[in-house]
Amino acid sequence: MVLSNLTSSPLIISSLSTLVIPFVPLVPKPTASPPQLATYYLPSSRCASATPPANMPTGQVEVTIEYVACLGLLVEAFCQGAYVGDTEEEMKKNVLARKGDCHFLATVFSNLSTVRRTCRPVTSVCDATLKPSLGTPSPSPPRPLQLPPIRQALLSPAPQYPIHADYSPPPVDAQIATESVLSKLLIFTEHKDTIRRGGVLSTLKHVAMSAQTHSLLITPEEETVNVPHLLDNPHTRSGPLTDVKVRGVDVLPKILGPLMGGEDIDIDVRLPGLG
Repeated sequence: MVLSNLTSSPLIISSLSTLVIPFVPLVPKPTASPPQLATYYLPSSRCASATPPANMPTGQVEVTIEYVACLGLLVEAFCQGAYVGDTEEEMKKNVLARKGDCHFLATVFSNLSTVRRTCRPVTSVCDATLKPSLGTPSPSPPRPLQLPPIRQALLSPAPQYPIHADYSPPPVDAQIATESVLSKLLIFTEHKDTIRRGGVLSTLKHVAMSAQTHSLLITPEEETVNVPHLLDNPHTRSGPLTDVKVRGVDVLPKILGPLMGGEDIDIDVRLPGLG
């Protein structure tokens, strides 16, 4: 919750959107007992009393440290936390489930995707407070909108993390490789937790405020489109496209499904007046 509160500040949003953190690639050992399935280690995210993964190199073994954007790791933690609190049988199916549910991260994504105005120049405030004898100061020009960088990242595919030189991961399915980060979040629009569900829907609302995203949002998942290069003016409907291709988000069923409810509808029953 602390992170959620901090991201209400524009300065924190700007810093967190571009933050990179140390990342140590590991070699998973599924044959070990218990299995050592960790494929990476984040040294800066552990408390002093926490122990590193069992497959973390020790002694004189050289460790390679990479740096990756924190957004992808937050989304991964958010998706893994969705399984916390489920039945024991379901928990066993998800070996990557976390100790915490991470529902609050939905509000972090919502805060990060909100358009905010840039900070007002300090000089105009000083002139108004230190020089009252000069009369009423002229009104400052409106502050320009600051498009949050996370919107562009949410429309792009999930980043591929560095891998250890001795590890050969299975090939990534083409559909997963072209799935946008936003699509990973939208599977929780019907989640039972209010915070997780509401934060994801707020994030979608903020992304949809950029008119350039509308074509990608309503495109079916079977089709691929180029990710738009978002401009600072959210009302711009057309603009340059990037070379990155992603599958469509197909957002309408994810929005209309919760609105319809869980009632069974007989498709053969016709409403009065519709013939």
